[in-house]
Amino acid sequence: ARCNTSDEELAASWVEVWDPGLDLPDASGLHPYYWNCRSETSQRDLPRGVVATWTARKNKEGRWYYAHMSGSHTVWCLPTAWNGKGSLPWAQLHGWDAPGTAMALAGLTEESRLNGQVGELIGFRDGRALLQLTPQLEGDVVTVDIANLQPLSVGTAVEIRDLLQAPELNGQVGTVEEVNVERGRYKVGFRDGTSKSVLANRVVGKSRLWDIDLKDHSERPCVFIDSAGQHRKYVLTLPTDFWSARLEDRGGESRTRRSWPLLIYMHGN
Repeated sequence: ARCNTSDEELAASWVEVWDPGLDLPDASGLHPYYWNCRSETSQRDLPRGVVATWTARKNKEGRWYYAHMSGSHTVWCLPTAWNGKGSLPWAQLHGWDAPGTAMALAGLTEESRLNGQVGELIGFRDGRALLQLTPQLEGDVVTVDIANLQPLSVGTAVEIRDLLQAPELNGQVGTVEEVNVERGRYKVGFRDGTSKSVLANRVVGKSRLWDIDLKDHSERPCVFIDSAGQHRKYVLTLPTDFWSARLEDRGGESRTRRSWPLLIYMHGN
């Protein structure tokens, strides 16, 4: 049995539905109604203080699709409204199926270089999960078996987002201190020593390497986050042919990208 859905989870599960096939009582034009994909209830207006996470529309063929309100991605099926074949995704994810849930890749064999990388669950397709990698990893979307997803590890750097009850924390960066698998929550610790337990789709996994611009050929200062959550500075210098080689790799048929040596210069205080 699934655990009880919290008020916060329900508030994050509203879909704005635009259905041109509805017979409207007035002629003022098309208006949306709102559907909660967790409680499976519909109503004319959103609850007070709540905003929709998704908008649902039909394409020319009459098929429903769902666009995230942030404009970041569009999916054919919401995880919480799964209608695909085979076992239900949440039978294995159990509380980790909400759109935007921060998760990590594990157990990949063909693309083993991606193991441990963090991303955002954006949906399912044919019984497999779609995970969008962090922007620092160029935001690629990978399709993997559900078994290749796991919660973020303790110590992972994350950014808080979309909190309704504590909006002052939105945008704050911290590290995962605890993982509550049963409730689908992370306990996030911040630099000032405080912590906050949040739903797994209220954080964004972040690379510990910040401010990297792979298009910039010049030497530039960057920031990385150490294991204690402290900000440290470093300087990144890319090879002269790095960018052109990356374009060649992307344009080729091979899935293997060339590797580059990493030289680290240690400087004492």
